[in-house]
Formats: sequence, structure tokens, C-alpha cells
Amino acid sequence: MLAQKDSLIIIKLKLSRDTIVGGVQGVSLMISYKLCYDTLFHGSKMPSTAYADVGIYNNGKQVKAVSSTNSYMLNKKEAGCRFSTNASYVSVRKIHIPYYAMDLSEGVYDIELRISAWQNDTATFADKTYRVKVYGDSLIKAKVKIPSKEYFRVLVSGVRVMDTDFGGKQWDYNLISGAPPDIVWKVIASESEWADYFYVSPMMENSYSAAWLDDSGVLCVSSGDKFWVKVYDADPLNDDIMAYKQVTVDELIELSKMEKPMELGRLTYFRVNCYRADEK
Repeated sequence: MLAQKDSLIIIKLKLSRDTIVGGVQGVSLMISYKLCYDTLFHGSKMPSTAYADVGIYNNGKQVKAVSSTNSYMLNKKEAGCRFSTNASYVSVRKIHIPYYAMDLSEGVYDIELRISAWQNDTATFADKTYRVKVYGDSLIKAKVKIPSKEYFRVLVSGVRVMDTDFGGKQWDYNLISGAPPDIVWKVIASESEWADYFYVSPMMENSYSAAWLDDSGVLCVSSGDKFWVKVYDADPLNDDIMAYKQVTVDELIELSKMEKPMELGRLTYFRVNCYRADEK
């Protein structure tokens, strides 16, 4: 009967609290699920878009997200995450939701993670978003210990790039051989599909050296979290890495105190500044 109506079936839902993944503290969620879609009514095999939202609640209210997160903020700036459910077979997703993304002060909290689903079908009848019924265990509770937060700013004030990449080839060899790189730097937490791009700098085009005056703005992580500062040659499809460093706020502040610029990756010159900021 479920196959005759649009529905998301949660087969298994497991939560691990106070975990560290990729240097970031948070809660880890394992979800196995299957999307049942009324193909006869919609006139298509699968919806054009189908997503599930994992919302975070405390005392019956959705927890707000900090302003600097991008990957863990839902529609109305609530903390949580969204993942695609556009598959008719049983799928398994592992999601790690950082504590830094939750606008909660340090302390112990009873939280709920609730799963809701929605889709937008443009194939036949209507161009609108509507909710999908969720069956199975779509709510899970946990007592979590939220660490203190660190608010900070980052500025990569200058870099100088070697002539070749990590493979010994000239930058942009697959586009315009020998062209100078287009340099950007980014501040990122976690990696893979859940990477949280806190900040991406303006691009310095066709140059082997670059300098910036504007910092990242106020960013937020949990105390002790590790995050990445990375420098890239920006390309239309995939940016080529030039240098990277995974650090805590304290470690980056110490690096910024170095009297001489450091060498890093394919950079002969790397100058970074980091300082603490007021809560935003």
C-alpha cells in the first residue's frame, strides 16, 4: 500500500553522540531509507527533486544555526542538514552534524533529531514543493554536551606560487598550457560531501603571487575543532590544490605570529593572520 503514495520509509536510524569526525565534534547519524514514489500519478519514474531534512530541536523548538555555517543550515536558518532521497532502492547515509553549527551555548542539552521529507515534481501536474509522508522511526533523542564556541577571523594576506603543481606540471596545463594560475583561498571544516565552506576569497587571476586585504568575517567552531585553510588554482570544473593546513584556532593564531612567512605545499611564501573575534 505504501507504494501507492509518495512516502519515505526509514528502515534504520542510529545516532552516536559526542563524536569527532574529521576533527569536528558533533553527533553522527546513520540512516537507511527507501523512497516510494507514485509513478502512475506523476507520470515519471522519479521526482525531479526529493530531499530529507534532519532538523534539530530543543524543548520543542528548532535550534537556530550559527551564521557562518553553510552546509548545516536549513531554510529558515535552523541548524540541521539536507540530503537527497532521489532513489527507489534502499540507501544508507552517514551524516555528522557539528556542534559548532548549533546556536547553543556551552552545556548539556536534551535534543531531538527529526526527519522530514519533501519533493518538487515538475513532470506533469504542478510546479510546487510538497511534503512527503515519513514512515518508520523518524525521530531520535540524545543528551549531548555542547562545547564552548570559538569565534575568529582568518586572513591569508599573501602567497607566492611555484611554477608547477604537485604532479610537476604547469598550472592550467589541461586548459591553457603554461598560463599563470587563478589563486583563491578557502576556510573549510570537514571534507567530502559534508564539507562546510566557511569562506572563499576573491580570485586573483593569472598570477604567481597574490595578496588580500579582506578577511573571512567572523567564523565559528567548537573549542578544539580542527578546520582547513586551503589555497587553490581556481578552475571551471575542479580547483587544483596548491597548499593546505588543518589546524585549530589556537594553532592558526600561533602560525600567524611567525615573524617570517612559511613555505607550504606548492607555495614558497604563505602569510596567514588569525585573531579571535566577538560573537556574531
